[in-house]
Amino acid sequence: MNDESVSREAVESRAVWPQRFDPKYLIIALVSAGCAVGGLAFAWSAGSSTGLIGFSGFGAVCLGLAWLAVRQAGFRWIKLSRRVVPCVHPEFGCGVRIGPESLALRVLIATLGACAVSVVVAVLLGQDSLLPELREVLPNTLFAGVCGVAMGAIALLLLLFRPSTGLEIYQDVVIRTVGQSRVVRIGSDMTLRWDSITDVADEVRLNHVGLWTTREPLIRLVSSGPVPTEGRLGWDTDDYVQLPVSWMAAEPNTVLAVLRAMVGNNEERREILSHDPKEVFTPPSLQVRLRGA
Repeated sequence: MNDESVSREAVESRAVWPQRFDPKYLIIALVSAGCAVGGLAFAWSAGSSTGLIGFSGFGAVCLGLAWLAVRQAGFRWIKLSRRVVPCVHPEFGCGVRIGPESLALRVLIATLGACAVSVVVAVLLGQDSLLPELREVLPNTLFAGVCGVAMGAIALLLLLFRPSTGLEIYQDVVIRTVGQSRVVRIGSDMTLRWDSITDVADEVRLNHVGLWTTREPLIRLVSSGPVPTEGRLGWDTDDYVQLPVSWMAAEPNTVLAVLRAMVGNNEERREILSHDPKEVFTPPSLQVRLRGA
């Protein structure tokens, strides 16, 4: 089996979670990008430090929203992340590490932080602030200030409790990793032996926010016996370990295809792990994935 056939076998599978183009998010992205350009233009021509900070914050907020909307429109996993790398475990040998997907959350945290700074600066600084009308009515001033502080607090909480779930794949075991914050302990790693995994099941969790619904891909590693209690997270059960694959750095359908190729087949695991992760985990081109949806 050559390098090309290994890669093709891993990724040529039915798209369980189609990557669809969503025009409404693209419209939101374009509007947000336009607002970002306007905000940065106002910041450039601002006649005070307050205006410069406030409008720059507004432009950063809109720019962050535009980037997040582009992802929701279907433009994700354009190329293989640098967080998918070979690794070596002192007990299990050579394997592959799929790190957590962190860029989107960092952009969200930066967006909330910029929004908080923009609002607080607009409320608290001089008479030439961005929101002079709020300063004339005390309740409005307090409400805006509280909103700014709340957004800053949410950004801080996301920074502390950000999802950090990853995956390590070895010849004999698969390990779901959980990154540890210096301040908060979220959980511990979960190790499952391949010979205890009977199935790799796909699931979808629907997240409803108002009129918007998003689909979150999930992978369940079904165990033949009770799942170890050490390392369990809230969504695990006695029967399976759940992988929030949309939080990871690799394209979900590709990860699912590779895990299914490996389960119950020791030779296939050895063959796949002998190749560069770039050859195995690089997904089909974005154009192919959008067309296939």
